[in-house]
Order: sequence, then C-alpha cells, then structure tokens
Amino acid sequence: MSWPEYIVGIDWDNDGSFEGFTYDFPIIFGAPSGDDNITDDVMRLSWSRGRDAELERATAGTCEITLKNPDGKYSPSNSGGDLYGKLLPGRPVIIMAYFGGTLYSLWRGKTERIVPSPRWDAQTCYIYCVDGFDFLSRAEVTTELATDELTGTLVGNILDDAGWDASLRDIEAGIDTVPLGYWSQVSALYALQEIEESECGFFYIDHRGYARFEDRHYRMGLSSSETITDEMCDINYDLSSRGIYNSIRASYTEKTLGVEAEMWRLSEVPLLAAGETRTWWGDYQGLATNQIDPIATTDYTANTLANGTGTDMTASVTVTPSHFAGSTKLVVENTAGVAVYLTLLKVRGDLYSDGDKTSVKAENTTSQTAYQKRDRTLDAQFMESVDQCQQYCDYVLAKTKDAWADIDMTLKNRSDTVLTTILNRAISDRITVQNTELGLDEDFFINAMAHSVDMKTRLHTCRWSLRTATPELFWVLDLSELDSTTKLAY
Repeated sequence: MSWPEYIVGIDWDNDGSFEGFTYDFPIIFGAPSGDDNITDDVMRLSWSRGRDAELERATAGTCEITLKNPDGKYSPSNSGGDLYGKLLPGRPVIIMAYFGGTLYSLWRGKTERIVPSPRWDAQTCYIYCVDGFDFLSRAEVTTELATDELTGTLVGNILDDAGWDASLRDIEAGIDTVPLGYWSQVSALYALQEIEESECGFFYIDHRGYARFEDRHYRMGLSSSETITDEMCDINYDLSSRGIYNSIRASYTEKTLGVEAEMWRLSEVPLLAAGETRTWWGDYQGLATNQIDPIATTDYTANTLANGTGTDMTASVTVTPSHFAGSTKLVVENTAGVAVYLTLLKVRGDLYSDGDKTSVKAENTTSQTAYQKRDRTLDAQFMESVDQCQQYCDYVLAKTKDAWADIDMTLKNRSDTVLTTILNRAISDRITVQNTELGLDEDFFINAMAHSVDMKTRLHTCRWSLRTATPELFWVLDLSELDSTTKLAY
C-alpha cells in the first residue's frame, strides 16, 4: 500500500511556533521539531469535519491522537517528564502529510483533553482535540448595527468581534443583502449559524483551520474534481425521507425606525468612591441606531447627596460610551477627590419597532402525495421584503421536495492514485462517483469526512458522506450555461 510521511505537531509552549517553525498557513516549508514533533510517538490518528445532511449545520471538527508513553513523557502529573508543566489543554495542533512532492494540510485545532493510560502492558496517552468551532462557541459577540450589508461581510464582522485571526478565514461575498444585522451577547458561532441558515450557505472550519463561509451559489459554480470508478472499498447507498420537506413556511416582520427617544435609564443611584470607575451595560427593549453620546446634565448628573441635592458634581464625572445595536456600554469615572452619587444616567437614540408580520408559504402537492406532508419553518429575520421571503421558501422547497440518495463511501490507501485522492479532497469538493454494482454514475458533493490512520499497519482509511449534486443544478446568471439547468436560482 502507498504511504505518505505524516507530520504531527503540538505547540507545547503555546508561543505561535513549533520549536521555531511557524504554523501560519499555507504551510509550504519545514516541519515541527524537537518535542513539538510528536510523529514518532503516534500510534493512531483520527479526525473528522463537516455536516451529515443538507440544511443542517456543520459540527465541530475533532481529532484523536493515541501516543506511545512508556516513560511518562505525555503524563501531565509526571514531574520528571520532559514536557512537565506544558501538557495542557488549548495547545495548537497540526497534522500534515508529505507525498509525491506535495505537503498536504489535513487538520488544525487545539488540544482539549489529555488522558494518559498507565496500564502495565501498554503505557499510552490519548489526546482529544477540537477545531475553531470550540473557540467560536465560547466567544461572546455584541455588534454594532449593520445596514444593507452582504452576508459575507456580516460573517467577517462577527469574526472580527470575536477576535478571530483575519489571516485564518476564507469568506465568500454572499448573495443576500441584509437590511438590519445585529447580535447582542450571543456566541459568535450562534451568530454565524444564523447567517448561514438565512443565506442557505455553509459555515465550517476547513482542513487548514480557516473559518470558511460558502454562500448558496458557491456549489453551483463547481465542476467535478475527479472521477472515482469502483475504487472504493465500501459504499453505502441510502435513499430515505429524512431530508424531504414539501411545505415551507417563513415569516417576515417589517421594521419601522422611530424618532429620537430615551432608550435606557439606570434605575439605581450608585455611590462612586473618589477616583472609582464603574461600567454599566444599558440593554434596550429593541433594536437601536443613532445613539447619542451622553451629555452632561442632560443624560447624566452627579451630586454629593443621593436625592440629587447637595453639591453638583456632574463636572467631575466622565462617561465613555460604546454603542451597539442592542445596548450601550457606559464606563463612568469619578475624577473628584470625594465620593459622589450618580443621580442620572441614560441613553437616547432611535429605536426600531416591529411593524406588520406576514407569513408566506411554498408547497408541492406532488411531493405531499408521495411522501405525506412534511413541514419546515424558516427563520426569515434577515430578509429584505415579503417577496424575498417567498423566494427563500421556493428555493428551499425546490431543494427538499424530492428524495435524494445520501452516499457513504470509504477509501483506503491501496494505490498512489487513491492515496492522493484521500489527501487532496476537501469539504464541498464535487466528484463523480461510478459504481458498477449499484449502477451509479452521478456527481456528488463531499459534505463530511472522517479519516483514521494506523501507523503500525500503515493503513489510512477515509470515509466521505456525499450529497447528490442534482438539487444544486440551478441556473445562475453569468455563472451557468443557458438551458443547462431547469430552475432559476435566487
């Protein structure tokens, strides 16, 4: 069987390099060295990423590494070990393979769990790793109000607010223009997946560790990367009703911008010690814009007595605001040499109010007769109009009203050609699958993949979850050939 040179590195010092080898991508030189290069101790590797079905979200990418550990090098509690004090969660991990003159990036993430096993017959250590989804699920974002922005721009804004490295992202521009986009005190992943659902796109962490956003037209422009003919060692054909939806509903709510008004007021009268700084978050009852920076005596006052009398100390108080779509952060400092009461603190601006709510629906009676009625409700909060909301429903209906086969296919490194395919293919690649036994000759997209590598038997197994390309055959202006498909994309 064909076999590459695998390279597995963990940045134990968490300093941005693998013993002096930078891990900024794309990697085109070198390899981890010293203790950061754990390749020789690796017994088994496995990693996975992607989504199981259309209209579902990607799951976090994971990686599992089993290491030889006869001298306790990878045991965190071993004070005599070479890595004592460095065996911690959150250490960067990279997996690569060098084959046929090409260096392939296979997985990137961080350590999550380190579990040594001190059995007398086999001392090993199990390391569980996760990709950037873990970071995004923990990073809270509170954004400014974005108006009339493409979905790809909003994805970038969310990543910026979360602190995601600007060099580690690959973002399509997006198809939809969102009239009002905002998030307040939610995880970055939650916000990103809201955009993903509204766009009918795909957000995931790819093999390079990049945050990857594909808009709904991305796959329509892809051609087959290669043809795989009876080279799989196993293939499962699953034609089920799991992904069928033939009654699609969405609701659109108009937003009306009001006039300037008070949006928030501090309900207490706190005492600020001399030189003290305190922070408040004013949360609005709705969506706001055009917030006014607080003005002394109009929006905030300070006095020596809690009832607002005594000496006026307003001039000794500074208020520094940071405005967001759903709240304002207010940093208040008492610069006086005495304690003062904050007797007034408020925020003014323009609030949006909800207007009329309209529901739209798309149905296919032929599908309902064949498969019974199968409902799905869409979140249309980022739509521009009722018409767009209807197009949204029509588009999803066209993709989901019929039964399409899902394919699970397994490849093993039995030849140079197959091994190159295993190392080279990525999520969303379009491939042609031909299988004589199934009478199959069709194009598919790779939706998910799972790899396992056994260093002892020199076996690399790769399982792909595939989705037929047929529902993506929409006609797109300036992208598709005339008459090549029958449905106009929106």
